[in-house]
Order: sequence, then structure tokens, then C-alpha cells
Amino acid sequence: MVIAIFLGYLSIWYLFLLCFVFLLLTAYGSGIIQAQYFMPVTCGGETKEKNIAITFDDGPHPEITNQVLDILKEYDVKATFFCIGKKVESHPEVVREIDAQGHLVANHTYSHLRKNCWVIQEEKIKKELSQADEAIFKVLNKKPNWFRPPFGVTNPHIAKANKDLGHHVIGWNIRSLDGRLKDEQKIIKRVKKRMKPGGIILFHDIYPRILPILRNILEYARENNYNIVPLNELIKSNPYE
Repeated sequence: MVIAIFLGYLSIWYLFLLCFVFLLLTAYGSGIIQAQYFMPVTCGGETKEKNIAITFDDGPHPEITNQVLDILKEYDVKATFFCIGKKVESHPEVVREIDAQGHLVANHTYSHLRKNCWVIQEEKIKKELSQADEAIFKVLNKKPNWFRPPFGVTNPHIAKANKDLGHHVIGWNIRSLDGRLKDEQKIIKRVKKRMKPGGIILFHDIYPRILPILRNILEYARENNYNIVPLNELIKSNPYE
């Protein structure tokens, strides 16, 4: 009798432990895009050469993006801009300039999904992706193949929605944290420490601090013989249909 009760409690705690581990893994897989827990994600290039790519999220910004473009032009570097559909509609001239200078434009949803996107259903996510595609197509007459989830969050709803639409999901392996950290030197040090062959750097072209940070990183890459290449060259993927 006593043994049966003990085994019963043991089973309950074992079940609780399994549930806890499952929830822990799910939370990790949802928040860490490199885990590829719910869907395949390209987070870097497969190369031993010192080739890296630079990407920007959350734009376009009517002032900062243009200044970013000026710096990239000065260093003869091509980047990829994961744009929010609403901002594409508000600032089409900036998006045209991005494209005219030989940079790439990709999908970052229409309104930038919230971090609690677990509660957002598949159809809503599919609409977000489709609207962003349409906004970019109206401006550039190109439909993007690439999609980057806001905050790097993935879940079953996003995975199913994107599976139906067929985007190539792009992550990163060098996160600058320029949206969270305020100290420019800390951001610069973080990026330099993580720079490696096949790296995809995540920046945001919506903060004024990105301008000196970008210039510093481009100088560092040049001095250390890193080649900053277009993302499509690094990951061998077509950016547009």
C-alpha cells in the first residue's frame, strides 16, 4: 500500500518534470531563432572564408535609413533591409533608394508582430506576411522570397503560415542588441567579439546610434580582412521570386 502511494507520487512528479522540460524547451525554441525548433531558418553562411553579411530590421526610417545608405555607399557595401510593410507604404521613396543602390529588400511582416504572438492565429500571420509582400511589390515590382520573424520569435502558427506562403526564413548569428543596449561602445565590442566567417549581423536602421556603430564595424571588417558580401551571395538564395 505504502509502496503504491509512493509510486503514485513519483509518477506525478515525473509527469510534472516532463511537462516542465517540454515547456522550457518550447520557450527556448520560440525565443532563440538559431534553435530552428519550429521551422527551418538560415542563420549564417556555410563558408570558411571571411565573408559576412549585414542586415537591418524594422525600417525604413525616413531619415536614418538614408544616412545608413550613405555610409554603405562610402564603403561600397551591400546590405539587406527587412522592412515593415506599413513603413514601406509610408516611405516608398526610401525603399526605392535602397533598391536603386543595389541593396536587398525583404519581408519583416506588415505591422511587426508583438512578442506575445503565441496568441496570434495562423490566418492573421499569413495576412501580415502577404500584406508586407504586397507593399514591397507595389513599390519595387518585386516579390520578396525572404522573411525574418519580428524579435526572432517562431512558433507553430508562424511555421504553418509561412509553410503555406513559402518564404525562406532568415535569422542571424551575430546579434548586435542595438535596440536594447544604449552604449555604442558595448554594441561595437559585442559585434566585434562575435564576428566570424559566415556571419549574418543584425542591426536596426531606426536608431541614430546605428550610424557611428555601422561606420566602426565597417572599418573593423576592412582592417581584419572580412569581406562584406550581399546576403544572397552568402547563403546562396534568391531574394525575389
